[in-house]
Amino acid sequence: MRTHVRTYGLRTNQEEEHPDEDRGRTDSWKDMMPRSSTTTPTQDIVPDLVVKRRRPNTTKHPTATATTTATTTATATAPTPPRPHTALDRQNCFRPMLRHVRGSTREFIHRKYLSQVTLGRTHPRHVSLKTCVHVPTFTAVTGSGPKPVTREDWIATHVLDFFNEISIVYGTVAQQCTITTCACMSAGPRYTYKWADGNVVTTPIKLPASEYIRLLLEWVQEQIENTHLFPVSPASSSTSTSSTSSAPPAYPQPDFDRTIQHIFKRLFRVYAHVYHSHYPYICSINVDRALNACFARFCWFIHVWELVDARQLAPLKDVMEEIMLKSDGGRRGKGSGSSGRHSGKASLSSPTGRTNKP
Repeated sequence: MRTHVRTYGLRTNQEEEHPDEDRGRTDSWKDMMPRSSTTTPTQDIVPDLVVKRRRPNTTKHPTATATTTATTTATATAPTPPRPHTALDRQNCFRPMLRHVRGSTREFIHRKYLSQVTLGRTHPRHVSLKTCVHVPTFTAVTGSGPKPVTREDWIATHVLDFFNEISIVYGTVAQQCTITTCACMSAGPRYTYKWADGNVVTTPIKLPASEYIRLLLEWVQEQIENTHLFPVSPASSSTSTSSTSSAPPAYPQPDFDRTIQHIFKRLFRVYAHVYHSHYPYICSINVDRALNACFARFCWFIHVWELVDARQLAPLKDVMEEIMLKSDGGRRGKGSGSSGRHSGKASLSSPTGRTNKP
């Protein structure tokens, strides 16, 4: 009895002696193949009907493979281009922008020291925002020589500039801040603000965020335009007719300091609402860096001059610490800034209450 030979394409000597023995068979390819690797058929396989299975050629062209690999590597390792630094647009101002009185000391301070750092513009990396909020030694005034900058003039100038900045910041997100999306003025789920100006509204009431911020900015504008609280002093004494009239007007105390603290406390609430409720939209329009730059200067100013109580800063405590650390070039350590009411991390403690009234 002949033994089955599974060598495809080869003939045995016995098969050559009887070439026409199985010519009439009609076995199919499935019948000729074994059912498993361990099964041996009992019939002989006709060599002419054996089909040789060829493996597909999977060898790729070396040049094409190298080109594809190089392209994939270049795509994977290509660095992401840096995002452009987009400043805030003045056209988005929520309230009409205020301007310093022409020829006043505050206008000169703004043009000389503040016009290039407002609206989130870039500043040199080696310059810390902490140093930008300190009073300069003197300012050169045409016609009268160097004239010292007082603390009151420096703070009053920043009040108007911060008012314009925050008006533009909120105007950027005003269309997203509706009665439906922001039914109340809040800074996250834990903090809610109620409005009362002390004159028309004496009992604090809950308002939508858009209405609350509108009344807040109107109130701040009224304080800035009050010449009793913010007296106007000429930048040059040569324009005055007598030495008595050339003396700068005095800021009323303690009304000025009390009003300034109240203004900055309320302006901070606008930043708190924008960060908690509209920061994803700020990032989507690529002005988050400008917002952080504006808020960093605001944080350093109220920190250095101790204008806002630590309890009022609790809604953005973590944001303030991170932004102030980065804007100071990473020089603020855990033990730095031991002087001052808001210095260090321990002073920024959470308030006991969750609802803040005016």
